[in-house]
Amino acid sequence: MTFTETIKVKMGELKFKVKEGAEKLGDYLEEHSSMVYTIVSVGGAVIAGTIAGISQIGSTNRESCNVEDDVTGLNYRTKKPLTNQQILELSDRMIDGESMGGALNEMGVLKKERRRK
Repeated sequence: MTFTETIKVKMGELKFKVKEGAEKLGDYLEEHSSMVYTIVSVGGAVIAGTIAGISQIGSTNRESCNVEDDVTGLNYRTKKPLTNQQILELSDRMIDGESMGGALNEMGVLKKERRRK
């Protein structure tokens, strides 16, 4: 038997095994269809909930990094959410008459924005 004939025989055996396995899988799914529906629906709900939770966490972190100056109407983006200590320091500086942008800049919490051309 030549090499090409051996390959053809092996491919034929492989096709038969794959077809037989697919038929067995189809029979199993028909017999246990209610269990399959339950697993798929629960799995889908878990995946959807996980994706929603992850996307909500990301948006919450982004929103808390924006600080709005009510006096000037400007928005400042910080590197990370301000701590309680930083918020108190900022409010004390604003009471003393310092601008929010200047105070945030001196505190070193402003995020450096890239300028687009």
